[in-house]
Amino acid sequence: MTTWPLALLGIMVAACLIGCASDTPNTADIADPEQPTKPITETTPVAVESLNATVVQTSSPPTPTLRAANTPVPATGLLRLVDFLDDPLGYCVDVAGFGANLQLDAPLQAHTCKPGSDDQLFSQLNGGGIRLTQHDRCLTAIQAADGSEVMVSPCDAGGSWQRFRLEDGGRIRLAAEDGSALCLGVAGGSGEPAGGRNHLRRDLTLQDCDGAKTSLIQWELVMQ
Repeated sequence: MTTWPLALLGIMVAACLIGCASDTPNTADIADPEQPTKPITETTPVAVESLNATVVQTSSPPTPTLRAANTPVPATGLLRLVDFLDDPLGYCVDVAGFGANLQLDAPLQAHTCKPGSDDQLFSQLNGGGIRLTQHDRCLTAIQAADGSEVMVSPCDAGGSWQRFRLEDGGRIRLAAEDGSALCLGVAGGSGEPAGGRNHLRRDLTLQDCDGAKTSLIQWELVMQ
């Protein structure tokens, strides 16, 4: 009779062990409290477009053309007599005629100044000579003599008779080969009516630099 309770007790212990084992959680199913739960997401393939990027090739800007050092830009302006004499606008070296009737082959004259007029714009060349700027002709003595008229002719065609230079004192001197001192000057007396807005004119000739009145041979280049 004493062995039954022991057998029963053994059965109860075995049953308890089997039940406890079935209730023990699987450690693989327990989330780690130190790691956040990661949501389950689906991976969607991303289409990658082929980009035809335009490649812009940069280049340095063109280097500006520089004028040679110590080469001055020829100044262009009116060759105006310093003394206005009897003309309130002053006298300027002038080509006879106007526009389509411009007389480039005629002797030059002193005429009422007309700012901006292409038949009165001159520039002094670096190597000597005075150029009618917009017509590519140069001041030329018809003869290298006192009283000679002057004109404009293709530059260099007149040779030594084109060697005029505006000096610091205002004289436009011709460097004559015989050494004579000839300067550009206007006729004395009164100006002659030249028509149109009370314009006046005077003859323009070579004069002896030392014997002429300063008021008739002193010029200035008035910038335009």
